[in-house]
Amino acid sequence: MTDIARLAGVSTSTVSRVFHGSPLVNEETAQRVRAVLNDSRYIPDGLARGLKSGITNIYGLVITDITNPFFPEIVKEFESIAAERSREIMLTNIDFHKNGMGDSVRRLLTWKVDGVAILTSNPDRRSMDDLTANSIPMATLDRRLLGPGLSDIAVDNLPGMIQGMAYLDNLGHKKIGYIGGLPGEAISKHRRGEFIHALKKQGFAVRSEYIKAGDFRISGGAAAIQELLVLNDPPTAIFTANDMTAIGALHAAQKMGYKVGEDISIIGLDDIAFAEMTTPALTTLRLSRPRMARAFFDALDYFGSRPSSIGQQYTVKTSLVIRDSTGPAKVKKNQRSSR
Repeated sequence: MTDIARLAGVSTSTVSRVFHGSPLVNEETAQRVRAVLNDSRYIPDGLARGLKSGITNIYGLVITDITNPFFPEIVKEFESIAAERSREIMLTNIDFHKNGMGDSVRRLLTWKVDGVAILTSNPDRRSMDDLTANSIPMATLDRRLLGPGLSDIAVDNLPGMIQGMAYLDNLGHKKIGYIGGLPGEAISKHRRGEFIHALKKQGFAVRSEYIKAGDFRISGGAAAIQELLVLNDPPTAIFTANDMTAIGALHAAQKMGYKVGEDISIIGLDDIAFAEMTTPALTTLRLSRPRMARAFFDALDYFGSRPSSIGQQYTVKTSLVIRDSTGPAKVKKNQRSSR
């Protein structure tokens, strides 16, 4: 910056003001400084400036695995918002590190990030404590817990599930199954609870044998639907905890000889890009990743210069998207209603 000031014939403080858009510099001087900046292709040392001020303008983004189709759109939107708000992001994948989230958080601490968005369903408590100890605020996904420096973005699946139940009811379905997430995880418990709530609201019976655990992955969906379809009285339609589970269930059902959308109906959750590419295309509950990314960004911006203030709860709702993996129920003659 000293060289820029010398070439423009001004002080370094004037160069700094021009670079940051201060109105305190007259236009003639500002134009002269900008010309020198452009000619020299000057790039400021943002990290050094951040270390001096204590504000790096960097947010950390912790995800499970970038190869999961759920995450790329969120990362893209997060980066777009960062550009709007003159911030940078540092992305870290838990599955790519030997010690998981612990390694991810240590990397973010090294860079003195201003806040961390944690997009994993089961964050490591010790790693979160490390962030708190360093006065770095966080925003978590669907944990429904708030605290000093801790906000949360909840996914409200009820609107979409209620729409889905009514839709299945109109198609003649009475026996509805569910393939959930990993047992014990908070997000899995929430989604299972939302499914049961929507089931009861529509007047359907809750049958424990129709509710199976999955793992949010294709393999879990495939294993669970095989258990459901070999029951003496199997469900005619199945909700799943996410689209990856639904895709696994869809493929497994087809391998078992079922025509998805005719013999069995399947509904996913997320509306990832692949949902439109399956055969048949997947009916699902759409979760807007752009809205989610903006909610995470807003949650971190909320803390500002108050990293230890009590966080806020944000909510993103789902909605039903009808495609071809659902269709009218095949009802056997003399079959009793499960209501």
